[in-house]
Parts: sequence; C-alpha cells; structure tokens
Amino acid sequence: MSVKAVVRGYMPEDVPPFGALLSLAVQQVLTMFPATVLVAILTKMDVGATLFTSGIGTIIALLVSRRRIPMYYGSSFSYIAVIMAAMIQFVPDCFNDVTMTYCPEGVRLVQAGIIGTGVLEILLGLLIVRVGKAALDKVLPASITGPVALLIGLSLAGAAINMAAANWAVALVTLAATILASVYLQGKGLLGMLPIVIGAAVGYAFSVLLGIVDFSVVDNAAWVALPNLTLPVFDGVP
Repeated sequence: MSVKAVVRGYMPEDVPPFGALLSLAVQQVLTMFPATVLVAILTKMDVGATLFTSGIGTIIALLVSRRRIPMYYGSSFSYIAVIMAAMIQFVPDCFNDVTMTYCPEGVRLVQAGIIGTGVLEILLGLLIVRVGKAALDKVLPASITGPVALLIGLSLAGAAINMAAANWAVALVTLAATILASVYLQGKGLLGMLPIVIGAAVGYAFSVLLGIVDFSVVDNAAWVALPNLTLPVFDGVP
C-alpha cells in the first residue's frame, strides 16, 4: 500500500495569494526579529546596524544562491558567549556599564573577529562543496552537532526566563495561544500556518488589557534613523 505525502502550506517555488503572502511575511518578521534583536541587545551592538547588515547579508545570499535557498540570515547565537567574553576582556568599562545599551568600542573590536569568522566559513563552505556532504557527516555526525545545538539553546535559557519573569502571566498566555493555534488549527487553511502571529497578537492584546504596554517609547522614537555603522579594528585596541 503506497502512502501519499500531503503538503500543507506552500513550497519554495510557489507564489501564494497576496493576502497569504503578506500574512506569512509578517510571521517571518515576528519569527526572526526577536532573535536578531536579542543578540544585539545581549552583546550591546546597535540594533539598527544589526538589522541593516542582516538584511544586506540575506540579499547577497539570495543572489549568490540564485534564490534557491529562501532563508533569512539573522544573528547567530553561536557567537554570543565569545563576543561577550571579548568585550569583557578588552572594554570592561563600556560593556559592564548598565546604563549603556550600545558599546561602540566593543563593536569595533569584535567586528574584526566576525570578519575573520566569515572568511573561514566561506572557505569551509567551498571545502564542503569540494568533498561533499557525506564526507563532512563522517567528521561531524549528528551525535556531535546535535549536542552543540542543544548547548546553545540551554545557554540562552537564562535570558529567556529572565524576560518571561517580567510578567509570567503574559508569557504563559502567549505560549499557550501559540501552542493551541499550532495544534488545533493545523491543516485548517491560512490560520493553521500562522501560530506565531496568533500567539503574538493574543499576548500583545493581553498586555494592553493589563496596562503594561508603554506607548511613550513609540511616540518618542524617530520616524527615520540611520544605523550606527562602525569600522573594525584589528590591533586589539579599539
């Protein structure tokens, strides 16, 4: 007896209707935005510069891959500990100052390391293309890469708990709404593909009802703001 696979949603080569396309785009933003911004906050980088360079990197990757890999290239959680350790070592006054949300001296310092890491990853990518994925799997099997990914997630659990602790009611309501939408709306049209949008909307509405949403931050924000772009330093002295 043959089993026919059922595809729910859209494949990369599909073009959804405009309404579905817009809704899924909003969900993509809600999925990538918190993680990308969180890395910038934890490492005291400029949020605007992080989003700007992330977008540029995504566009370059799409062009290089000829749009065959529809992925968003956001901030990597793999380097948070290394970046923070470097800033604490070389610019402790700037990084440890709780009143500062942006540490330009530290950013310039770690930019050199980020560039070096990027070059190394390009070379590794070319090597993988040369030798093939099967050869890489022999060196780095799932038994090695899996625990590494697990450790990255566990290392960030503390930050997630601290954020949720600001208001456990909102955190639990948002989590419950997302899980319920993911389970009970699965396969039921467009809504079944938008559990994150539903969870975020329910959590935000609940926050407004509790009166904990501060709209003054939005009122005081500039309509247009340029990212704080900096140049790297390679001598270890920002």
